[in-house]
Amino acid sequence: MLTSKEQLEAFSKITSMTEKLSQSQLEYWQQYSHIDTWGFKAVLLMFIAPLVCLYFVIDRKNILLFGFYGMNIHIWFSYINIAGVKQGFFGYPFELIPYIPGNLSLDAALIPVLFMLIYQWSINHKKNFIFLL
Repeated sequence: MLTSKEQLEAFSKITSMTEKLSQSQLEYWQQYSHIDTWGFKAVLLMFIAPLVCLYFVIDRKNILLFGFYGMNIHIWFSYINIAGVKQGFFGYPFELIPYIPGNLSLDAALIPVLFMLIYQWSINHKKNFIFLL
């Protein structure tokens, strides 16, 4: 299937706008959200603290079960989060890495660890996980 000249021009325009957006996001991060800001340190703490807590609290007997469950939550939450950011429903003024859309601390640590610990508690206490949500 051949592409039309209009399609190539439209795609080129989108690519150019995406490059400008990435550059603007990097400039914003360097100016307002870099390593020396309190917001960066807070987001870093929100990324590291749940993972350290999980290391000490997770049931090692079922670590693969909880790990795959946490990875599933992480992937679903990341997709929803990226879609919400791209649609402009919400945004994050502080980010760990300027090139990753959304908030890495929520996507990769806070939300999945919270769900993993709730799931672990429900299995260990023989409770129905669905009714806890």
